[in-house]
Amino acid sequence: TENINGRIRTMPYAEGEARDVFDDGIANVAEEAGVVALHSLGLAIDEARDFLFWSDVRTSTIRRSRRDGTGVITILGPEDGLRLPTALALDVDTGDLCWADPGTASIRCSDAAGESARVVANAGDGVLEPYGLAFDARHRGLV
Repeated sequence: TENINGRIRTMPYAEGEARDVFDDGIANVAEEAGVVALHSLGLAIDEARDFLFWSDVRTSTIRRSRRDGTGVITILGPEDGLRLPTALALDVDTGDLCWADPGTASIRCSDAAGESARVVANAGDGVLEPYGLAFDARHRGLV
C-alpha cells in the first residue's frame, strides 16, 4: 500500500505495469461512503474469493472489497474490539482473516465477513506488541 497518497496497487512479480486498485477514481466514490485508505498498514488478498482486505489504524477498522476496488465494506471496527489493527494474514484454505493489534496486545481471527472473531493469542501468551503477522500454509499456523 502507499500510505502517503492513499493508493492500493497491484505490483506484478514479472515485467509489467503496476495497476491502481484503489486510486483517486475509486477513492472518490468510496470517500463518499466514508472510506479512505490513507492509513492502511495491513493488506491481504484472497484470490480464490476475489477479495482484498486492508486495515486502517486511523479508524480502527478492517475493510474488504473486490480486488477491482468495488464493493467496499467495513467488516470489523472499534465496536468489535479493534484498537490498532496492523498486519493482516489470510488462511487461503478456509478464507479466515487474522490480524495483529498492538493496541489490544492480541492476535485475532475471523471469517471473511468479520463474523466469529476470536482471540488466538494475547498478553497471557506473551504477545505484547504484535506488528507483523504471516500465515504458514505448510505448517497450518500463524507466525
